[in-house]
Amino acid sequence: MSLENVVAEILKMPGADVDDDTSPKSVPAWDSLRHIELVMTVEGAFGVSFPPAEVTTMTSVGAIRKLLQQKGVAA
Repeated sequence: MSLENVVAEILKMPGADVDDDTSPKSVPAWDSLRHIELVMTVEGAFGVSFPPAEVTTMTSVGAIRKLLQQKGVAA
């Protein structure tokens, strides 16, 4: 499963609308509760764990992708 698919599923939006610039500022459904749900789903889907300090830096799909890459996961 791609990162875009995970984000689209959690935020209930078309996968084609998800790119690295997708963020809480551009998607009203991306609120604090959905953010936690997104973090947990990304962790499960990619077999990683994010400490709280990293969770707060997840301000866009691109930022999440960079964190995954830092953990050796191609997303």
